[in-house]
Amino acid sequence: MTSRRPSGAPQWSAQAGQTPVVHLHHEAVGPRPGSARPDRAGRRGGWQYPSYEADSALASKVTHYQEAPPSDVSLPSFSEAPVVEVALAVAFEPLALRSFEIVRIWDALFLDQFPHAEEQPPFQMPIEQFASRPEIPSLNLQLMRGMPVPRLVLHNDVPDASTQVIQLQNNHCARNWRKSSADTDYPRYPALQQAFAHDLERLQEYLLAKNVGTLRPVQCELTYINHIASPPGTDLGDVLTIVARRPRMPEGVPEPDAMRVGAQYVINQAGGPVGRVHVSADPAARRKDGSPIILLNVTARGRPLGDGLAGALDFLALAHGHAVRVFEGITRPEMHRMWGGTHGT
Repeated sequence: MTSRRPSGAPQWSAQAGQTPVVHLHHEAVGPRPGSARPDRAGRRGGWQYPSYEADSALASKVTHYQEAPPSDVSLPSFSEAPVVEVALAVAFEPLALRSFEIVRIWDALFLDQFPHAEEQPPFQMPIEQFASRPEIPSLNLQLMRGMPVPRLVLHNDVPDASTQVIQLQNNHCARNWRKSSADTDYPRYPALQQAFAHDLERLQEYLLAKNVGTLRPVQCELTYINHIASPPGTDLGDVLTIVARRPRMPEGVPEPDAMRVGAQYVINQAGGPVGRVHVSADPAARRKDGSPIILLNVTARGRPLGDGLAGALDFLALAHGHAVRVFEGITRPEMHRMWGGTHGT
């Protein structure tokens, strides 16, 4: 359904039935065959990499960092990184904003640089829990009064070609960078966090000026989406250290038709857990040409490290270091060389 506004006004559309995910641009579709069995990661650089071991094809076990990565240890950098999308997001206490008021925020703050918009279902960011005992999954039913306020997704170009995206709803704000074409350069994390901090500061100033309220962050999230080329004959074990290379199957057991791997690692700060890094790897194929890839998602999520926007941005900075270190730790050295890996940035 498309909604038209007077000539010269911004155009936006409402699309029903879309999955409410933070990251919007997944070029990969569908699984492809692969085979792998989780193994262990090890040590490098003088501090403990997160280790992972699993006893099934799809399994996750939490392994704690001994300490946060030292601030004076340089992060790895890859000149040809396989990243195709990065999303920074903050969830905050709900504000009394209706759909048309969120459109007004777009018009007042972002229209000049983000002239295209669409409505999508609201996104509910998961909250990392650290209970002493694992919680038993349960079915929760919530009674809602009226329709939920949708999420407004803003693009700096037509959606298929946009490289910068802002997402707004009454309890969530996010900024995405997307590699929309082969010649789109990754601007690097510091530039993305600076832009996102500016978004949040402008939003905060607007809300205060309109007497709507203030942003009170409750959870933060940083996601990297990677498309790793996977020529025929390549399996997850050729790319990931947490998966064994071509394990021998017991007699009578066929090779897996497809394989997915998941892991999660606790982020500790000042002696206690503040978040997790979640990893998932799935064999897939590029939509544009059907070539096989491994879709590797790395998401760091947790609570702000202090009050207000400063605490949220502090967590995102910490999350960046952990996400990059986990990415380096779970991918093989030969892949690092292929991606032009170096230290010092």
